[in-house]
Amino acid sequence: MKKLILIFMFSGLVAQAQDVFSLDDCYNLAAENYPLVRQKILLENQLATENEVIDSEQLPQVSLFSRASYQSDIINLAIPNSTFQGPNKDQYRNELQINQLIYGSGVIDAKSTLLQKTNQAEQLAVDIRLYKLKQRINQVYFSILLHQEKIELQARRNQQLQQQLREVKSGVDNGVIVASAQDAIQAELLKVKQQTTELEGNLQYLLKALSSLIGVKVSDVNQLQFQKIEVTDEGSLQRPELNFYQAKKEELTASQNLISKENLPRLNAFANAGYSNPGLNMLDNQFQDYVFVGLQLNWKVFDWNANKNKRKSLDFKKEELSAEAETFQLQIQTKLDEQLQKIKSLEQIIEDDDAIIELRLKVMNATYSQLKNGSITASTFLAEQTQFYESESSKLIHQIELVLAKQNYNTIKGY
Repeated sequence: MKKLILIFMFSGLVAQAQDVFSLDDCYNLAAENYPLVRQKILLENQLATENEVIDSEQLPQVSLFSRASYQSDIINLAIPNSTFQGPNKDQYRNELQINQLIYGSGVIDAKSTLLQKTNQAEQLAVDIRLYKLKQRINQVYFSILLHQEKIELQARRNQQLQQQLREVKSGVDNGVIVASAQDAIQAELLKVKQQTTELEGNLQYLLKALSSLIGVKVSDVNQLQFQKIEVTDEGSLQRPELNFYQAKKEELTASQNLISKENLPRLNAFANAGYSNPGLNMLDNQFQDYVFVGLQLNWKVFDWNANKNKRKSLDFKKEELSAEAETFQLQIQTKLDEQLQKIKSLEQIIEDDDAIIELRLKVMNATYSQLKNGSITASTFLAEQTQFYESESSKLIHQIELVLAKQNYNTIKGY
């Protein structure tokens, strides 16, 4: 029993023959191998690709324009004694256009910052989902420990029953104990065997479940290193949700910064080269090539406070996030208080378990002496023996619940 309080150590030969995993190892392996982790890699690739798109806005933008049209009327100048002919009703234009951003008031940098903040928030959203795996790992990990301890308890009971069967058989042979007592103990041995088989089957299922969670095969309980767990009510919360709320605020701030630059001046240089009929000279009715270059300034001077109101709307969203973060912290603190109370209760329950086991042991030993003397039936003894082992099993369960409660406390706190 004491090994549930102290560090559970296993043999050196086993440690050399197979991998050994502590609870922290399981957390780390899940963070590396769980399928959801691939989403973080995809988000990193997405960020790199979208950054390339934004960077391309600083490069010359080249486009090709072609057009063929027919119109029902044309410009016609009625000049006496002139051979002037207006343009054809069918017209053709092919043009290469080049635009180069010269000054963008920091819009591209603002877009890049917003993209980075958005990706950071998405990464943290994945971290939150991965963090929730910890509680599932806790449950499976300590269920494995509980089943292992129950199997060992059943082995001790089986050994004791075997010894008692030999003693009862001797009493039956000597005519002190009735023959049915021997049958009753043999039936109890079969029952213990059934319970052990069920526990071993559940243990294998739990080992497979843990293997699925951490992405590494765990086939033997000896591969797990059970350690003493301590809790402390000092230190701040380290939950990824708090980082997520902060990242979302930073994303909104970056979005406000980008919006504030939408109305600022943008200066572009442009160059157009073409071949058309008519060309730049509309009075020359033939195919011509042409070039023109220039600068273009765009500046939205007045927008009826639309830009200002967009940024103000995002301020409200920031306040909503602050309220959500405060609510989350309050909920977490409530859960921590609940776990602390559970830990204290379990510690008291385990002390009572020790007293119960001591009393049950006395009763069991007394009834066994009575059985050997032939003064009680085997059923009476076996009922008391079952009560004793059930009290030991209850203590095992409470000890595992205590360790699990401590680990859940640390997990809820973010450690």
